[in-house]
Amino acid sequence: MGANTSFVLPAIAALRGQLGLPTFGRLVLYSGRFAADHPIDLVMDAAPMLMDQVKTLHFVLIGDGPTRHRLEAEARRRLLDAAVIFAGDVPHAQVLQFATACDIGLHLTQSVGSCRKPFSVAEIQDFVCAGRPVVVASDDADSRCFVQANDIGCATALGSDRTVNLAGFIKAVGSMLLDDRVRARRSENARRLSKAIATTSNGGVMDLVRATLRRAASL
Repeated sequence: MGANTSFVLPAIAALRGQLGLPTFGRLVLYSGRFAADHPIDLVMDAAPMLMDQVKTLHFVLIGDGPTRHRLEAEARRRLLDAAVIFAGDVPHAQVLQFATACDIGLHLTQSVGSCRKPFSVAEIQDFVCAGRPVVVASDDADSRCFVQANDIGCATALGSDRTVNLAGFIKAVGSMLLDDRVRARRSENARRLSKAIATTSNGGVMDLVRATLRRAASL
């Protein structure tokens, strides 16, 4: 039986209602491109097992791209269309509202062929600004290191073994959803990081990222 995680603060429930989202339970948000280098299939594979752990759980997927229609069809085929919500493209200014309405964010990346895009803090900035912890599932060490070093979430490495990838993703998301104290601590850390980013120039943000990675490498 899953944990009882149905309680939601009234202000958050009201915001969810305005956005057309479930007003109860836990929400996990992905915001980004639907493409081969963003392994959103992990959500489809993990959802049934995570829903066994968490009593009321929904995944909200924002964005568009070449894999979206396939993923929507897969959700229907697996009877997950009530639990996995495809919100489509939303104005960037509204993404922060979605991030605030959810409990945790997802950052999902995996290289395709020899193409590897360097990590940018902008990819998780909406979650950070909303004070929401992030689960990173990626083959990019910098993104995992940044989130862990700042204690704003947790991370799992992606490789060629889908079974291992899935197990790591389920463990990371489940641990964040089920431990309220850890989630609250990482939310507060995200808010602190957001303030640091807000008072830093664009070039300074990159310096902040590099300093974090250097500090983590020295431990």
